[in-house]
Amino acid sequence: MLYALLIIIATFITVGIASGGRLSALALLRPRASGLAFVALAVMVVAPFIDGIGPTADRALIGVTYALVAAFLALNVGRRDGWARIGIVLLIVGWTLNALVIGLNRGMPLSLDAYRASGQTAPPTPGEGGFFKLVIADDSTLLLPLGDVIPVHPLRQVFSAGDLVLLAGLGTILTAGMHQRGSTT
Repeated sequence: MLYALLIIIATFITVGIASGGRLSALALLRPRASGLAFVALAVMVVAPFIDGIGPTADRALIGVTYALVAAFLALNVGRRDGWARIGIVLLIVGWTLNALVIGLNRGMPLSLDAYRASGQTAPPTPGEGGFFKLVIADDSTLLLPLGDVIPVHPLRQVFSAGDLVLLAGLGTILTAGMHQRGSTT
């Protein structure tokens, strides 16, 4: 997902500049309660390196990070208008879709067919995949269409619908942010 994130950022910054936006205008976005997002990010980065955390604590940490990011997004959606608000709403929708499928399946379900179609050949390892553990999709998987079922061969990645909505939201916020004028509070 990192490659897709970098491609989306570069693409939308290019679109923002081509449409008369300024990179320096992104500083005017000033999100509220950004500490919530930073704490969630810190937990996501550190948690995979904690040995012996156990599945109950792991699920609790996932729940906490999802709640922190949801609170951060909710606190900021009302502060924006136009395209920036649409971008935040897209982030909320994408975040919710991923939280739902991960919560119901105790990890992000991965379609092996989509995995192979993405050009990946190494066997995926259930229970790994960073903080949001992957689970191999099977007949018992709940809401599989919301799991990692969308192969993107050029990137050798499999995405979920939530991932794509999150990327669209991020891109929308970047482009809208580049067109901010004056100060925002």
